[in-house]
Amino acid sequence: MDDSRVEIGRRKEPLWSQRWTETLGLFLLVSSVFLLLPQRTLHGVDGEVFLSWIEQGRYDYPRHVAYLHIVGGLHRMGSPFGLSALEALLLASALGSGLAAVCLHRTFRLLAPKPFRSGALPAFAAMATGPCLYYATCAEIHGVFAGPAAAAWWAFARLLLQPSFPRVLAVSLCTGIAASVHAFGHVLLPTIVAAAWAWGGPRRGVPTRWWIAAGSVHFAVAAGIAALLGAGASGQARDILGYCAEQIALLDFAAAPDVLVREWLLPCAPWSLCAVVGLFVARARTWSTATLLALLLHLPMTLLLLGHHRIDEGGAYQIAVVPLAVLVGVRILRWREFVLATVGGFVLAVAQVAPQWQAPVSHEFVEGYAAIQRQHKVALIVGRRHELDGVRTGVAGAVVIDLGAALHLWLEERDKGVSLAQWFEAWHARFSQADLPVLLSQSAVDFFENSPEPEVRDFWDEKAPQRYSIVPERRGSFRGAFVLPLGKAGDR
Repeated sequence: MDDSRVEIGRRKEPLWSQRWTETLGLFLLVSSVFLLLPQRTLHGVDGEVFLSWIEQGRYDYPRHVAYLHIVGGLHRMGSPFGLSALEALLLASALGSGLAAVCLHRTFRLLAPKPFRSGALPAFAAMATGPCLYYATCAEIHGVFAGPAAAAWWAFARLLLQPSFPRVLAVSLCTGIAASVHAFGHVLLPTIVAAAWAWGGPRRGVPTRWWIAAGSVHFAVAAGIAALLGAGASGQARDILGYCAEQIALLDFAAAPDVLVREWLLPCAPWSLCAVVGLFVARARTWSTATLLALLLHLPMTLLLLGHHRIDEGGAYQIAVVPLAVLVGVRILRWREFVLATVGGFVLAVAQVAPQWQAPVSHEFVEGYAAIQRQHKVALIVGRRHELDGVRTGVAGAVVIDLGAALHLWLEERDKGVSLAQWFEAWHARFSQADLPVLLSQSAVDFFENSPEPEVRDFWDEKAPQRYSIVPERRGSFRGAFVLPLGKAGDR
């Protein structure tokens, strides 16, 4: 028999190990490590939106229908003890990734060859890749998604150990749950089917009709969870299809090489490279083929969502493919070589992640803004994204807007004849109606004062002084200016 395949009946593995204390201990240890690492608190615009929604008690997000409900449940349980919305988001990521580490440990105990039979080293190798490490330590969906995705691989490993119809359904139960946490989970079941096909498919005791039934269970689980959580049985599907329909016109095939490098080859190295090398090694060819098939299934959607926009997600959408690539690694590398590759991968991951662990802005900057906010709640407009991250995570309930994103909305209106002065006036009026004085950080002031765009300079130098008082503000290391209606400057 090709030793790249699991020998049926060779290993016996109960669904829940009798050494349950070991499992629980590993989960708590790994989750604690993730929580203790320096964490980048938000991940782009999504992180800020999730934080706002959790603070507001809003959990309806049909595209990734279960995610906010999971975080919201943690927040409700922990808020009496002082757990903030941000901490609930971070806790969910750490716990989901802790679950992933436990499930991968069990997976590799079943599928790894003898030198790696304990499962601990390959599980660490997988969790130490850039995307797994990063999303375990920030407020985003993928760290939570990693848990049920890894559970699906554990279920798959048990299926290979002893093919049976109930075990096929267990795989689809896990993938259905994973798809409810993040919509990319809908790609996970075809990925596992592709891995089963590479392993031997019907010839190895997994009939095609079982997978057809598994597909039905997968969608029934996902639809049932969506209905239970108030999105409607077809709510997630409608949201996903609608979003993809909006993006399809932007599909940029020329971006494919760039997406492949930045979303797979670099963040998942060295295992992403092992997946290619394994094609030329007989004992690894099965898992290498499975990995490349999985990548082929994941990359089209990755290209659709990230290619045109040049968004760097650091391999987030390939998290579910990493375990397969590590399985290739344990078959082409000797133990000592694998250790060196794991250390190298971990160093590479830290090099990618560590810059994001730094505080976005100084504590004094945030404290200065907080002092203003305590005096009277304001709408803060920032010229740099990291200022938004720092303030939003340092001051609960802060209203912070990225000026660049806001001006992008104006650019869409400009084609309709709306001038910057008209747009800003309508924008400013909404904040005034909500009793939120508009405060620009110094970076936003600098943008208006030094913009090379004639219309922006004309607005700031000519139009703005006719309608607003620009009142400098300084608290600690926070510097900026209020933009107040004429006659209101004395209120500050």
